[in-house]
Amino acid sequence: MSLLPFPPQATIRSISDIAPYIAILSNIQSRFIPACTINDTDSGYGDGEPVDDGRIEHQIAVEGIKKWLFRRMEELETLHVEKEEESKCIVEALERTAGVLEEWLNDKPSDDVSPCESDIESWSFTHATLKLSEPSASRTGSDVEIGTQIWNAGLVLSRLIDASHLFPPYPTNILELGCGTGLTSILAAMVLPPTTHITATDFHPIILETALKNARLNNVEERVSFQVLDWNNPPTHSQFISTVLAADVIYAPEHARILPKVIHTIFVNSLSAEPKQAVIVNRIRPQFFSAISDFEKNMEAFGFVGTWVWADELLDKVEKQRYRVYRFAWKDASELPSR
Repeated sequence: MSLLPFPPQATIRSISDIAPYIAILSNIQSRFIPACTINDTDSGYGDGEPVDDGRIEHQIAVEGIKKWLFRRMEELETLHVEKEEESKCIVEALERTAGVLEEWLNDKPSDDVSPCESDIESWSFTHATLKLSEPSASRTGSDVEIGTQIWNAGLVLSRLIDASHLFPPYPTNILELGCGTGLTSILAAMVLPPTTHITATDFHPIILETALKNARLNNVEERVSFQVLDWNNPPTHSQFISTVLAADVIYAPEHARILPKVIHTIFVNSLSAEPKQAVIVNRIRPQFFSAISDFEKNMEAFGFVGTWVWADELLDKVEKQRYRVYRFAWKDASELPSR
């Protein structure tokens, strides 16, 4: 069996590109999804060498297609929308793409198929170069798949730290929400003074395992701690956190409600005497305008005073008016509402 071809070099730059993309998506479904759902049982009593039935080549191709689809999802989310019909078209394309990915993510691969589980890439900034692994999470489920991808908002937040737009003054303890691969926390550990300690958090232990491995790849495991943090059950024990960082964490209505409460809880229980602040970089997606607006209102309701600027006003080579950089100052705990 010959190596299955990867998707064509198609990109989505305008609404008119969606229809051809849907056609490609349909072709991917018809060619790859059926093969994914076949689970042959090997008795183990076959004679001679194992027969190469193409499963390894197939899974390698699937891993490439999955990454290709994630990039197309990013492009869909950044399209400029002028009409409601266009927004619906984008949402439909995103849902169809998510459906294809879900088919693969829920499929249990054969134990004898062992493609490369991770790709280590270098990411260069002005003051540091990182090595990061983006593992294939096809064995773990869609939430973990998303958590172990590097997203552009995280790169923007990291560049802001690298370019000294956020610090000094340098906080003693930083906590990152939704650290994913660990990109931002690791970069912070590499460029901020050794007096700053970073706590990287995420909801799933497997995601944190990847982040810890990446910290070790960059020799900063002594500067970064890793903790599971469930937004629905934020920690109430005493800490010394004065700065919270997060990137691309508002992409659903429930995030607009939960995130302000999480940050509020962290600061209420902080013993740090330093000024409290939250810095959040979020990609602005047309389908989530209302969630962004609700997030801003909820942060104010929890006692935060905030401002925002477009990332492209601070950094070069950033898409125009795509990423908001929020900076929230926290009032004294005695002024906060009871929640």
